[in-house]
Amino acid sequence: MTYPIDEHSISQLNEYEGKKLVCITKEGLEIDEDEEAKKLREEEIRKYDYLCIYIKEILGDNVVLVSNRISVSPCVLILEINPHHSIIKTLKTKVEADKNDKIVKDLIWLLFETSLVHSGFSLEKPSLLASKIFKMIQLGLDNGN
Repeated sequence: MTYPIDEHSISQLNEYEGKKLVCITKEGLEIDEDEEAKKLREEEIRKYDYLCIYIKEILGDNVVLVSNRISVSPCVLILEINPHHSIIKTLKTKVEADKNDKIVKDLIWLLFETSLVHSGFSLEKPSLLASKIFKMIQLGLDNGN
């Protein structure tokens, strides 16, 4: 939304042309799905369960779940992961191959902290995010040679 008043105005508007309006950014959004879509979603959740558990181990008390609400970003805060995004697919493969890989743990934190910044939140220690970004840049440069 462009102006601060936009969010307030939309939050007060419950219906438009006979259609109920709901905020898709809030937790607990229920999307109507047919039985086939529901089965596919449950299978997706089952496939990514191990990754979610692993991410929870790394991030501690932060919530991680597979989402069907995001389409372009790899994740958003709570931490809902997008199972269709190449970053999440690759991360899943790497965790399954070696869950003790320090780089994977750093990538999970980098993904989480980047999602915080992307969602407009402030970081307690922005310098830690910067150092992770620099580390990833260095890894990319090292792999390019």
